[in-house]
Amino acid sequence: MSSLLKPDHPSFFLMLVISVLRRSTLEGFTRESPGWEVLRKHIAADALYDSAARFDAPKCDEDTRIEVLSEIMGWAKSEDAPQALLVITGPAGAGKSAIMQTLCTTADAEEHQILGASFFFSVTDPSRNLTAPFVATLAFQLALASPILRPAISLAVEQNPLIFTKSIDKQITTLIVEPYLHNKHLLPPGTPYLILIDGLDECNNEERQDELLRAINRCLASGKTPFRFIFASRPEWAIFSALQRNGHLDGVAYHIELNNGYDARLDIERYLRRRFNDLGRTLGLEIGWPGEPIVQRLAFERVGSVRLRRNSHEIRLRSTRFAHREASGRHILDTWSRQSIPTIRGT
Repeated sequence: MSSLLKPDHPSFFLMLVISVLRRSTLEGFTRESPGWEVLRKHIAADALYDSAARFDAPKCDEDTRIEVLSEIMGWAKSEDAPQALLVITGPAGAGKSAIMQTLCTTADAEEHQILGASFFFSVTDPSRNLTAPFVATLAFQLALASPILRPAISLAVEQNPLIFTKSIDKQITTLIVEPYLHNKHLLPPGTPYLILIDGLDECNNEERQDELLRAINRCLASGKTPFRFIFASRPEWAIFSALQRNGHLDGVAYHIELNNGYDARLDIERYLRRRFNDLGRTLGLEIGWPGEPIVQRLAFERVGSVRLRRNSHEIRLRSTRFAHREASGRHILDTWSRQSIPTIRGT
C-alpha cells in the first residue's frame, strides 16, 4: 500500500525503534515482575470508586448538579487549563462524594476513558482511613490502565521493595512520576490521566493530610507529567490553610466551593419536576401538575434543608390509600409543606 513507510523514509527508523521498544516492554510484562504482587499487597482495594465495598455509593440524581459536573469535566478535558489540580470543598451534606462518584463513572465511560485512578477515603474503614496505601493504590490503577506503565511500575517496586515505608513524596516520585517520565515516548495518546481523591478530611491524621497535599503539589509543579488531580473534602485545617492566601495551594488549585456560587435550588426544581411528572402520570393527573409556582415555592423553601443521606425518604406513590386521585396529590403536597424535602443525592 502507498501509505506504508518505505525503508528510506526519514521516519521509518524512528517508527521501527518505537515498535521494538514497545514489543520488548510488553514481552517483559508477560513475564510478570515479582514487584507486581508486592504492589498488589499494599493497595486498599475498597478505596476504588467501583469496589464491591462501595456498591451503594451515592451518585448525583438525574438532572442535578449539571452545572458543576459540566464545569469540572470541562476543566479535566481542557488542554488549556492553567491548573493541574482542582479542589472541591463543602460542608457535610453538600454532595461532594456523590459528585466524585458521578465524575468517576463519567470519566471512566467509553466516550471519555480518561480516569486513571480513584481513592475514596472513609473514616469508618481501617483499610482506607490513612495514607499508607494511598500511593500504591493509585499506582496500581495507573498500571492497570496502561500496558506500558505496568511493567515500569512493577520494576520500580522490585528494585525498591521498601518504597512503601518511605514518605508520600518519595512514593509518588518512584511509583508514578519516574515510570511515566521514563516511558512517555512509548505511551499512546489518550492514556488515562485523571486521578480523583474523595474525603481527604476522613484521613485520620491532619499532618498526613497536609503531607499528601504537598506531595501532590510537588508532583505537579514540574509540569512534566500529564496527570490531573481532583480532591474533594470538607474545608478542614489541612486543605483550608493550603487554599488560604499565601497557602501552598493558593493560586495553584482551581477551587470550587459547593456552598458558595452553586444554586441548589435549580437542581431541586429539576428534580421536583421530574418526580411530579412521574407521580402525575401514575395518578392520572393533568400534564404539568401541580404547576410551576408550587414547584418553585417548594424548591425555594427547601433549598437550605437538603442533606445527603443514603437512607433518605423518597416520594412514595400510595394512591390506593385515597378515594380520589386529586386528594392523593394534595395530600402529598401538604405533607411536603410540613416536612423536609426528600433527599436529592448530589445536592
